[in-house]
Amino acid sequence: MKDNEPLLPPPPAEPLLPPAKLEPLLPSSQPAVLPQPLAAQTPGMAPIKPPQKHLWRLIVAGIALLIVVIIAVVIGLFRYELSPLSPHSKQLIVVDVQPGMTPPQIGQLLQDKKVIRSERAFDLYTRLSRSRDNLQAGTYHLSPADSVASLIEQLQKGKVVTFKVRFAEGGTIFDAKKALTDAGFSSAEVEAAMNASYTSPVLSDRPASASLEGYIYGDTYVVSSGETAQQVLQQAIDELATKVAASNVEAGFAAHNLTFYQGLTLASIVQSEDGNPSDQKQIAAVFYNRLAADMALGSDVTYHYGATLLGVAPTPDLDSPYNTRINKGLPPGPISSPTLSALQAVADPASNDDLFFLSGDDGKLYLSNTEAGHEANIAAYCQKKCSMN
Repeated sequence: MKDNEPLLPPPPAEPLLPPAKLEPLLPSSQPAVLPQPLAAQTPGMAPIKPPQKHLWRLIVAGIALLIVVIIAVVIGLFRYELSPLSPHSKQLIVVDVQPGMTPPQIGQLLQDKKVIRSERAFDLYTRLSRSRDNLQAGTYHLSPADSVASLIEQLQKGKVVTFKVRFAEGGTIFDAKKALTDAGFSSAEVEAAMNASYTSPVLSDRPASASLEGYIYGDTYVVSSGETAQQVLQQAIDELATKVAASNVEAGFAAHNLTFYQGLTLASIVQSEDGNPSDQKQIAAVFYNRLAADMALGSDVTYHYGATLLGVAPTPDLDSPYNTRINKGLPPGPISSPTLSALQAVADPASNDDLFFLSGDDGKLYLSNTEAGHEANIAAYCQKKCSMN
């Protein structure tokens, strides 16, 4: 390096390229726009959206389904109330529809008689079926085994019907009550009829406190709808009076120093012991022989009846005035309704000196005039029947 020589070279005389002209990024007339900051979000969370239209659709569908379910339940209940009250019942119930009764009143009557489930369902059905103006007054024999539709069909006919009441031969007053209720009479009506007053020659010497036991003659009676239970019982009592008058059994009772009531009582015991007419005269003779000998009648059927009255199990030592095992003489009254053959047996018994009888396992009657002979008959002929007494 030479003395006085500058350390840096001198600047060039001219630039190699002209300086570039700088242009603005945006036109000078448009203000600059800065990006907006993003909204703050919780990491992992979706953005909150407003309720959608399908939510309302779900609500409407749910309400519609609920309405459908309610309608289905109402229809099901309505059909149930129109169905038979007792599908397997064989009972026929007397229903008297009076002139001028409205469908609601008829429905209430049927409900009270226990023929239908609901008076309201009955009334509504008459509206829906347009049958409410066609129901006819009359007395009907209706069954709780019928549907409301079937019952309304019967009520449109307005027919007065007849039916039968069967009182069993040798049946008790309890059997007669059942026969009446089975025929359609209410329990209250039957009880009232059993305690009502009746007129008949055969009732002339009946004690005031006595029931109708023995007087309801066993037979089948044709009854017109509209007749009462009392009228049916009057028919049965009248039939007994007719049989008694025709057979002149009262004179036969008197010949054995029995009133008609006493003869009826003894005949009821003979009937309950044996329903075979050919045996009844022999049995009646045994009872007369025991009465004459001042012996107890010793009839098992009497203490069985006494147990029924008391509602207890029958035993030979039962404390009851009906128990002729322990009480001498006749019981307080009849224990069943005797047939004509039993009445005739007491009026005109066989002639024997026997004091004991039994019906053997073979169905035959065995008599004896001594207790030893009777025990021998039991051992030989009555192993099953006698063990049940």
